[in-house]
This record gives sequence, C-alpha cells and structure tokens, in this order.
Amino acid sequence: MRWYEKSNLDGSNAAFIAVYFPAKNHIESFKWHSGAGRATLVRAVTHPLTNNVTSFVVYRLNAQGEQRQTASLLAHDGYLQIELNAQQMQFALGGQYWHSYDFDFASLSGFVAHKADKQSTMTFERLDFDFRQKPGQFKSFGEVQLQFIGEVQRDGRDSLHYRIGGVGLSGKQGDIWFDKQRHGLIGYVIPLGDEPGYDSVRLRLLDVQTLEPSAWQAFQMQQLQTH
Repeated sequence: MRWYEKSNLDGSNAAFIAVYFPAKNHIESFKWHSGAGRATLVRAVTHPLTNNVTSFVVYRLNAQGEQRQTASLLAHDGYLQIELNAQQMQFALGGQYWHSYDFDFASLSGFVAHKADKQSTMTFERLDFDFRQKPGQFKSFGEVQLQFIGEVQRDGRDSLHYRIGGVGLSGKQGDIWFDKQRHGLIGYVIPLGDEPGYDSVRLRLLDVQTLEPSAWQAFQMQQLQTH
C-alpha cells in the first residue's frame, strides 16, 4: 500500500489517498478526508501490455462500511462503456495509451515501468469525466507528455524526475516523480485541479506498507471511523 497526502499547492483542502495492489494489474484507490466518515473507493484493472485501465468501479463508502456504486467503466474493442449515476454512455478510443488525472494517475507507474527507455519523452491521452458539463461527460482532454529531467532525491527516495504537461493539462506544466527501482509514484506538483475543491494538486508519498487483504480492509474501516 502506498499512502499519499493530497492538497492544493498552498496546502489547503488536505486529503489522503491509499493505493493498494491486490494482484498483478489490479489497483484499488481509497480516498478520504480525515474525520469525514465517508470515502471513495475505486477498484480498477489495467491491461498487462499498455497499462490502460480496462475496467473500474467507483463506490462511495460510509463509516458503517456500506458501499454504493456510483460509476463504472469497461473497455471493449475500440470503445469504453461507461455508467455514471445510472447514465449510460460510450466513448470511442483513439490513442494507444490513456490515463486518468481524476484517478490520481495511479496507473502511470506501470506505464513508466514498461518503457524500455525511461529517459525518452512519453506521451499518453488524458481521459476523464468533465463535470463542468451537465450532466457530466467522459471526454478526452488531449495529450500529456512526460519529459525526463534527471535522477534526484525526492522525500528521501532515489527518484526519476519528469516534467508533466501538455494540452491534456490545459497547457500547464508540472513535475512528477517515480521510484527509480520499482517505478512507484512518489508524487507530483501540477498547477491544475483534477476535481472540485482543487485548483492545483500536490501529491506527496507519506508511507509504503505491505498489507494482507484483511489488513487493507481493516485500514479502510479505521480511517472511516476516525474522528
């Protein structure tokens, strides 16, 4: 499990994200504000070669551990089938690689790990829900580039530092770091928000733990019930 703090660049609206890998190509992301008594859980599966998300299900959780499904996505040949609050939609896939900023770029570590040349510029398409439209629509925001900057120390870890930006981030430029050995996401600083309450995002790795599935479930309940 990788435990992160997320906030605006000025430190406001601090929240937490725990990312767990229950099996190969499976990702679970648990997001919460301390003391809120509710959280969002995303269960995703990624493609073994492209690391694109091939399916995900989004749940809202409460302090009693009850789950309510709010969204889902399933990849088919050439398109995505999406459900958002009972609204059905299809999205035609264009680019070879895509990742979601609203998913906190949780699938990007696998994308970087599979690249033979870590110092080359990498390009992917950003696909996300656009909640500025009513009802919300799933869309392409455009391409995002990762440009290698160098090997650095970030939060005490040997890291690969990239500049991240492009049309898919509204022309903004930020920075992102991955663990040099295992390529896990260490964090990023991006001057563009990814969801309501954020006009920018700073993601910072707090801790890395090895948890059994039962301990992962217990961790979620502990955070939901902490006041």
